[in-house]
Amino acid sequence: MIRTPRLIDVDAASFDTLPCCGIKNPTHPGRQQKHCWLQANAKFGLRAKMLLAPDGQPSGYIEYLPGEFAWRGVESAGFMLIHCVWIFVKQHRRKGWGSVMVEACLDDARKAGMRGASAMVRDGPWLADRRLFLANGFESVDTAPPDYQLLVRKFDSGAGGPAFKKGTGSSNPRWGSPAGARDLLKQRERFAEDCGSMAPRRGRISNSGGVPDTVDGCGFPVADTGRGSLRCNTGHCGR
Repeated sequence: MIRTPRLIDVDAASFDTLPCCGIKNPTHPGRQQKHCWLQANAKFGLRAKMLLAPDGQPSGYIEYLPGEFAWRGVESAGFMLIHCVWIFVKQHRRKGWGSVMVEACLDDARKAGMRGASAMVRDGPWLADRRLFLANGFESVDTAPPDYQLLVRKFDSGAGGPAFKKGTGSSNPRWGSPAGARDLLKQRERFAEDCGSMAPRRGRISNSGGVPDTVDGCGFPVADTGRGSLRCNTGHCGR
């Protein structure tokens, strides 16, 4: 008999029992910060799911929310936007389990009456491999320098599709667009009010588009997206 993985919601009831972003210690400040960020964005429709292997081992993670609240430089209203999807246990890669998570996102998008789902990919690090999405019916609809692609799965082929915002992309291969990056720290005070001592205390702005190089504290810089939700800029789980 083929044993299959299962998905569980990452929420207040399950967070303390699950690793997050590769952090197993529930008292680690970075993990606490991520928990706070998930809670703060839940009201905007953010969903996070953990994939459990048949033996119960946490092995994968996916995170997505309605495109109108997404922090990426994408116009994606009406589409679910996948922030992050990965299998973090190497022995369980290449089993099709990434597709299990993508399909869960598509199911939620259908239930919400949305027009499909989208994801941003690139050739470099920090974003998911495009092959996962292409294997699940996504198509490339837009590009941005230096190597970004916007992939979309439409439920109705005649529906209009998402696109990169004007100015998205940069010669900086690590962080991409400087457009809007200088807003990363603008709303930290509001986040600090919501999350108390878990919020980052101090950030240093780099010379490459205004993206924080370091954050003293938990290492999870955040910002208001301009659409109400808060951006997690870990470069890891938010990739």
